[in-house]
Amino acid sequence: MVRGAGSKPVDLVCLRRGEAVLVECKLGEGRVRRSEVVRLLEMASRAGARAVLAVAGKRGRLRLIDAETSREFRP
Repeated sequence: MVRGAGSKPVDLVCLRRGEAVLVECKLGEGRVRRSEVVRLLEMASRAGARAVLAVAGKRGRLRLIDAETSREFRP
């Protein structure tokens, strides 16, 4: 796993057994802009990776959302 700090294209790049996942981390769902999702999806497509939003909601609950389908999933 690689973490990007500051101004970067994605927050996390996760690699395991030939699979790649690009993760954008957000605090609160209201902070996820459509333009960020589109950019994440474009980068994931070019890299052959899965695009995921990790959103920390109320009471610290973490939601993982597939950026392509907008569906929540569990790891």
